[in-house]
Formats: sequence, C-alpha cells, structure tokens
Amino acid sequence: MGVPALFRWLSKKYPKIISSVIEERNVIDGVEYPVDTTQPNPNGEEVDNLYLDFNAIVHPCSHPDNKPPPATESEMMMEIFKYTDRVVNMVRPRRLLYIAVDGVAPRAKMNQQRSRRFRAAKDAKDADEKKAEFQILLRQQRSKESNNEESTTDEVIKKTWDSNVITPGTPFMFILAQSVRYWCQWKLNTDPAWAELKVIISDATVPGEGEHKIMQFIRSQRSDPEYDPNTHHVMYGLDADLIMLGLATHEPHFRILREDVFFQESKARTCNLCGQPGHYADQCRGTAKEKSGDFDEKAAKPDSKPYIWLSVSILREYLSAEMFVPGQSFRFDLERAIDDWVFMCFFVGNDFLPHLPSLDVHEDGIDKLIAIWRDNIPIMGGYLTSDASSLDVKVDYNMVVNRGAVDKALASNKSAAAVLKEQMLAKKNAVTPTKSGVNGISETVEQTPESALGKRKADIIDAESDSATPGRSTPVEAPKPNKFALDNPPPDTVRLWEEGYASRYYQQKFHVSPDDIEFRHKVARSYVEGVCWVLLYYFQGCPSWTWYYPYHYAPFAADFVDLDKMTAKFDKGKPFHPYEQLMGVLPAASNHAIPKVFHPLMTDEDSDIIDFYPEDFELDMNGKKQEWKAVVLLPFIDEKRLIAAMATKYPLLTDDERKRNEFGKEALLMSDRHALYDTIALEFYSKKAKAATKSIRLPTHKGRLAGSVTKNEDFLPHMHLVGPEDDIKLEPDVEDDRSMSVFFAAPPPTHVHKSMLFPGVKLPEPVLDQTDLQILKSKARTSGRDFGGAPLYDNSRQDRMDRRPEGRINYRADAPPGLVPPPIPIPGVSGGDNRYAPFLDPRFAQGMLHGLPPPPIPPPPPGWYPTNQVQSAPPPGNGHGGRNG
Repeated sequence: MGVPALFRWLSKKYPKIISSVIEERNVIDGVEYPVDTTQPNPNGEEVDNLYLDFNAIVHPCSHPDNKPPPATESEMMMEIFKYTDRVVNMVRPRRLLYIAVDGVAPRAKMNQQRSRRFRAAKDAKDADEKKAEFQILLRQQRSKESNNEESTTDEVIKKTWDSNVITPGTPFMFILAQSVRYWCQWKLNTDPAWAELKVIISDATVPGEGEHKIMQFIRSQRSDPEYDPNTHHVMYGLDADLIMLGLATHEPHFRILREDVFFQESKARTCNLCGQPGHYADQCRGTAKEKSGDFDEKAAKPDSKPYIWLSVSILREYLSAEMFVPGQSFRFDLERAIDDWVFMCFFVGNDFLPHLPSLDVHEDGIDKLIAIWRDNIPIMGGYLTSDASSLDVKVDYNMVVNRGAVDKALASNKSAAAVLKEQMLAKKNAVTPTKSGVNGISETVEQTPESALGKRKADIIDAESDSATPGRSTPVEAPKPNKFALDNPPPDTVRLWEEGYASRYYQQKFHVSPDDIEFRHKVARSYVEGVCWVLLYYFQGCPSWTWYYPYHYAPFAADFVDLDKMTAKFDKGKPFHPYEQLMGVLPAASNHAIPKVFHPLMTDEDSDIIDFYPEDFELDMNGKKQEWKAVVLLPFIDEKRLIAAMATKYPLLTDDERKRNEFGKEALLMSDRHALYDTIALEFYSKKAKAATKSIRLPTHKGRLAGSVTKNEDFLPHMHLVGPEDDIKLEPDVEDDRSMSVFFAAPPPTHVHKSMLFPGVKLPEPVLDQTDLQILKSKARTSGRDFGGAPLYDNSRQDRMDRRPEGRINYRADAPPGLVPPPIPIPGVSGGDNRYAPFLDPRFAQGMLHGLPPPPIPPPPPGWYPTNQVQSAPPPGNGHGGRNG
C-alpha cells in the first residue's frame, strides 16, 4: 500500500509484532554449503504455505543497492534463483509454495504505475547525463595526474538498466516466467525438502497484482469445506499493504516475512559508482577493484541483509485491546473491528487514492481515526463494514462529519508548527555566517576540475538514491534529505494553517473557483466511491477492472456531505491486455520494451495519442520535502482513445509478439513423490488417459488443495530439463525430469468471503501482558487524543478514577488494578477472540439485538469479577476467549 512509513509506524506502536528470523547457514572456511531444510524450522514454528510477492524479489535482484547490478538479464535470473532459494530455506514450507508475479493491474492502479514509470525514466536519464559528465571530468583529472591506474570509467558510465521492463508483456517478463518455471522444476528434482511440496506459479500473463492474486487464492481455499483452519501462512514482500492483506484473511496463523529495513540504516557505506565498500561516490577515484584471488573468488561477500517476521496474530492482540469499547448495545466482534481498522487506514493512503490532506501517518493520522471511531461507536450502533463487502454509508456519515473536526484541528497544529518553523529559521539565518567579498557582495568561487568532479559525484549519489523503485510503493531505504532541503522546503502556497485554506486548496490543486462548492462535493463522492472500491478489492477481489479515481488530489474531510444518498456500483469490465497496459504506463523513453509497431504512437507528432507521452511534466511537492513524494502531474489515459489507436497496429505484430500479449493460466508443479502425482499422471499421461481438454477436480484429502487442473500440452514428463537460455543453467543437470506440470484453477467464488474465524481453529498462545497494554494506553494518550476518543480500557486505577469531561461517554468498567481479563467466554456474549469479552455488560448480549431476553449467565470464577484486591495470575487458558487446543 502506498503509505510511506506505515511499516515503521506499526513496528514502533506495536513493538512485539516484530521478531528476528533465525536463519540457519552452513559456512565452512568462508564457503557456504547447502543446509538440510528437511529438518525442523529453527524458528520454532512449522509453516504450511509460503506466498511470494515475486516482484519484491525481482527488483532488488535486478538493481541491488549494496553491490553493482548484474551485467546481463541472464545473470539477473541466476541472482533471482539465489534470492528465492534463501527465502524458501528460511521459511521451509511443507505444503505449498505460491509464486505470484504482478500481471496486468486494475485501471485504478495504472495511474500510480504510470507516475512511477515516468519518474523512473526521467531519473535514469538524469543519472546517465551526470555519469557522462563525470566521465569527462574524470579523464581530465587523470590526464593531470598522469598515472597508469586501471580505470573503471567504462563501468561507471554504463547506461542505467531500465527497470520499467519489469512490467507485463515485455521480453524480460517472458524470460522471467520461463526461468522461474525451470528453477522450480529443478528444485523438485534435486531438493529432498521439496518432495511433498506443491508449487503454484502465477506469472505476469495472469491478470492481477501479485499480492492480490495471493489473497484470491487464500479466499478460494477458505471457501472449501475441507479447509484446514489451522493452516500456518507466511507471505514474503516489501509493501506495507501485505500487513493489511494479512489481517484481511482473518487467518490467525499468519506472518509477514521481509527484509529488515532498519538494518539498512547502519549498513557499511558503499560507492554507487564502483560498487566498492569503504567510500561514497564523492570520494571515488574511479580505480578498479583489487582482486582477491585469480578470479576474485576470495573476496568478501556483501553482508546479507537480515530478515524479520511480522506477526499478524500479535497485531490482532494489540487491536483486540485498542478497538474494544465496553458497554455497547451490540456484541464486540474482533473480526469486524479489524475490518474497520483496515478500512480506516485506506484514508491515510493506498495505491489507488491519494491520502486526505488532513491525515498523514507521520502526523498520527491513523490514531486520529481510531479515536474518532471509538468516540462514535455508541452513536453508530455497529461497525462501518459488513464482512468488508459493503460500506454502511449512513453509519459512516457520523465518522465523516467528525473528520471535519480533524481538518480544523490539523489547521491549528499546522499553525503552531509554522510559527515555530519561522522562528527557528529566523534565528538560524541571523547567526549564519556567509562568505562575502568587499561591501558584502557574495563572491563566486571558481570551480576547479577537482571541485567540479566532486560535485558531479555527489549529484550521481543524489540521482541514484532519491528515486523510488518503480515496483515499490516507496524506496526500501528512504533517502535522507539533504540539510538544505529540510531547512528550505518549497513554499507552501496553500497554507493549511491559515483561514481560507480550503478555497486555496481547491483553486490551486483542482483549478476551480473557490465558490464552486458542488465541485468539491463531486470530488468527495468520487473519493468515497474509491474507498468502496478499495474495500472490496482488499476483502473480496477486484470489483471493477476499469474504475479509477480521476483526480490527482483528495478532497477535504469536511466536504463529505449527503453520503447517505449515494450508492457505489461497479461494472466488472475486463482487464487491459499487456500491450495496452504498457502503452498506458510507460513513457516514450522506455519504448524499447514495447513492440516497434507501437513506437510511432508514442513519438510521432501527428499521433492521435501523443499527448499521453509528455517528455516534461510537473512535480508538485504538495508540502513534502523529498522529491520522491511529489505528486506527478501527468494526463490521465483515455481508455477508448488508447485502444482505438492501437487497434490499427495489432495486425503488424509478429507471432512471438502476439504470444506475449495473451493471457495465461496458473501452473501447478509437483515432484513424483507427491501424493497427487500418480492421480494426475493417470488422468493425462497413461494409455487410458481421457480427453486432454477435460478439467479434473483435485482430491482435497490427498493434496490439501482445492481446485481443478487441466493438461499442459507444452509439458512432457521424463524429458531433459533445459533452461530458457544457454547461460541460464543449474547444476547438477537433470536428464530425467520427474516433476509434473499442469494448469491450475482455484474454485470460483460462490459467496461473499466472511470475516470470521472457522470452527476448530486453535489460536496462538497470547503474547501481550499487562505491561504491554499499559504502554499501548500511554501511547494512545499522546496520539490522536486531541481529537477525543473513548479511552482504552486496561483495568488501572486511573481508569476507574479519571472521568471524561461533561458530555463525554465514560466507557470505563469498574475493575480492580492489575486485573488481567479472564480467558473464558460468557455464554451468549460472543466476542470473537477478544480477551475482554467477559467484561461486556450482559444486558447488551447478542440476543437483545434480536428482541430476545439476555441469556443466563453462570457464576464467574472465584475472584475474577471486580473486587478490591489485585489479582494474581489468570486461570489456565489461551487468552483468546477460552478456546483451547
């Protein structure tokens, strides 16, 4: 999700969700040998299913930030194999490996993809120009020094590899799909740990973003009657939205695996020019790296980045405490409260909508919404979402009205910050010495070749580190802004802290009259429609392939009016074909990734769609200090015009080019040692094999996989396994391929995916204790509290004594200090897996919602209802509603 710093914010607010990965490595005399991954996982928990958001592997392997990039695309494939192997060995999945590559994205995502790729092309061009200038200066310096040192000049000025080719439909993605399939088949033949492993590959020919194809798969498996509710899942990826998706599965055994982004803050300095450690680019002299050994085989390898787990189950514990508001007229349901929490995060930012100007994760935007949500729970009388399949707009209106208060509170906060900033700058400028000549006139220092060389090196550093990776929401390592940029931010002409900010905002950002109130409401309605789209996309699947938000900026919260009168309906539509997406998101500078027949449409002045491909475009800093956060003001693509212009070129495509523009199917692979192998081989490859076009439903009891398979006519078992390119080859060679490959189709959705835990689930042991809850409450008092909000209940004496101001609802229960909620449920009061369910007022039990009398309540365990004594340890149980097992 496009929420910069969300992961850091979550890890600071909920610290126990993060833990280090224990990685077993076998290094002898500096040489690393394979590890026996058939042994138990050293992290103490076995994993059933591993899902790879594969673009998060492709990007760091194709253009790494801690070493020189691979010289060829074949070398990139070999790096991808190594990286993937390391991740799989860490997790050691026992049932399933699901590899998901980004396919064609929904139209709503293409706007962001277009911005990223235009920026990437511009940054690459700037970097190449600076490198060329650096080469000239370097030669001048060398001629003066007259030394004979071996130079890396040619390596330095090598043209930057265009990462925009990591888009469906390009030759690179075609080779990637073939390479990944080859590597998986090789592993199934050579690695004992893969004997019982099923592998599903959803490459770029299958429409959909990688992480959302994973979500669709998980939902399809949960809909199967024989699904195991205690399946342990791990998803690998770098985007923060994986956390939201993990919560949206409502699977209690779910973890996110990712690189430790904090490790990068303390990594050794490395030159971006020559790739050697120990100096930065502004200190580089262009000398070649000294070899250690005849072939540099003894050279120290760059330190591998450590990995971390993010536990969704522990995050659920935190949210159980934070979202629980006792004394309500409806039962507390943690699963629906989690849906609401995820929904509120959408307003702070996502990949499909700009965040509201009054909400930012850096300014406790999520905490503000949680505070408002807690305040309005009694008024709403229910949750914002219903199985996350629909948004109760009438209920949400109460939330939105209060968001108007957020706008006003933001203005006062910004005002205070602005005054302080002006004072600080005035004081700094008054005492900062300046280099001046006679009569105070500033002198211009003549640049020597040496000083110019250093400046060019520094420019190259900025160009290479400031650009965001196109396939990621934000740079993995956010570039540190230079001090001048921080002290001299671009002028903010909207001035949110001054009266009239809304009029200035709409006039400057949307170019409409300040008096055009109807336009503001139109933008707000479109935004709410977008929120509904995002909600469905995350929890149920893509509601429309063609919908998109048609503005660069979000409205103010105060402009959400008459929402109870609107309904959001979406036309499902069809996804773009790969070439249509390429033409919709790539700039003309990246046309090498597109068939030549389409090039004139991007470059000829008389092209009907030449306006889609501007060479120069405006970047609106929009109050930000880092350029990579700027709003890229590109014209929106007109789908009808684009498709009409391309239609005349399709007959000119070659056969290979046509093949790259076709949609594909997911592939299921397994070894001959898997229980499903004989079943599939009998159906498709025996003498009694039936029609090849027949779809066969998989026996769930054998493979623990719901779905059907069809024969892959391009695959023949027991053949010599060959890589897609001569230089993409793994050892040992496999002459008798004993794996199986078929096309796989998950069960189609037949009903709305329910936000619930399944019967028979065995919940993890609780991790949080009373101290953790006290810390959480302490943070809540300083985050979002200026907007009100029902207090967090933690059984402290302060909770019993502190009363809200007049007019506020007091949600605190009368409980003794130190009381730990008993891990047993009260019959008839279902609280999901919330530890606080026993403290719900029985008068508000679920039955009363249906006009029934409250159920009988058994006597509480001795000493566990409010007394005047501090309680000791809780009775046995797992702390999640008393469900043991």
